[in-house]
Amino acid sequence: MEKDSMHNLEVARNYFKLKKAYVASLKRCEEIIAGNPTFSRMDEVLYYAGASSLYLSENKGKQAPK
Repeated sequence: MEKDSMHNLEVARNYFKLKKAYVASLKRCEEIIAGNPTFSRMDEVLYYAGASSLYLSENKGKQAPK
């Protein structure tokens, strides 16, 4: 469980930082939150989820909010 969550966090981080794909980053974070609420890096997951949500509300990024 921890290993899968770490992989999803790395993918979410790459979507967020490199591709500016905030919808995809948010979906990965939501998957971690729902599947492993005791994940050791939950603070980072919540940061990326919140920042992605904020940027989507400001119409930033390369994906349209859904």
